Amino acid sequence: AAMVEAYKKCVLASLLATGEQPAQPKYTALPIQRYIKTGVPAYSELAEAFATRSPAELRSAITKHEATFARDRNLGLARPEP
Repeated sequence: AAMVEAYKKCVLASLLATGEQPAQPKYTALPIQRYIKTGVPAYSELAEAFATRSPAELRSAITKHEATFARDRNLGLARPEP
C-alpha cells in the first residue's frame, strides 16, 4: 500500500518536474505493476491529459477526479495554485 501511495505522489511530482509520467523500474513487483495499471485510473488519466498539452483536457481530468485526489491528500499537487 505504501508503494502505491508513493507512486501516486511520484506521478504528480514527475508531471510537474519533467512533464512526463515516470517509468517503473524493472525491479517493481509484478502485483504492483498490475495494480498501477488498473488501480490508480485517476492518476493515469491525469498523466494522459497532461501529455496532450491541452489545458481543457487537463482541467477536465482534475475536475473529474478531484474527490480522489482530495481523499489521497494529493489535490495540491494535482491542482497547483498559479
